[in-house]
Amino acid sequence: MKAHIALGAFVLFTSSALAADLPDRNPAPAPARLAPSMLAPAPAAQWSGLYVGGAAGYLALQTENPKIRGFEIGARAGYDQQFGAIVAGVIVDGDATFAKGDVANYKAKAPFKLGASARLGYEIAPNTLAYGLGGFTFLDMKVKTTAANPPSSAMGFMLGAGMEQKLAANWSVFGESRFHRLWTNNDRVINALEAKVGVNYRFGGDARTIFARY
Repeated sequence: MKAHIALGAFVLFTSSALAADLPDRNPAPAPARLAPSMLAPAPAAQWSGLYVGGAAGYLALQTENPKIRGFEIGARAGYDQQFGAIVAGVIVDGDATFAKGDVANYKAKAPFKLGASARLGYEIAPNTLAYGLGGFTFLDMKVKTTAANPPSSAMGFMLGAGMEQKLAANWSVFGESRFHRLWTNNDRVINALEAKVGVNYRFGGDARTIFARY
């Protein structure tokens, strides 16, 4: 009888020891899931809002004699509203110009230029905006000549196109080309070509958003 009890105890002990050495058959716990807010991409940089900027460029009035042209420097302010990839806005700008011409008894210069325009753009790549614009231009003119009734100002419409690239959430650079069709106060018609580059500062924004889509 004692032998049977001893044999049973030995078998029970051996089975327990072997079971302890066997691998755990219970499934591994599922990995923790990240909250949806942790997986969502950062918000894309936005174009909406008020901005101010500065620009430098070159203005050429398509006059025969004299050829009035020269460099310019100016400032601008604008507001944009973004609708998906579409950006619509308005711009007002002013430039001090060094455009002038001198031939025989005719000296002319254009001290400053003012403009107001609307623009419509499309975000062709993250933080890259291509746009067209159109609006109104006023050009001041100073003319010294022996001819009667010289022009003193010109005004008309403007059409143009440009590109703007964000460098940070608040800063961007741009380049534009513009065509002006102007009528002087003495009923002459002047075409003008303009090219400019500049920098804009946009109010508001999070510096982290500029890298959201890269």
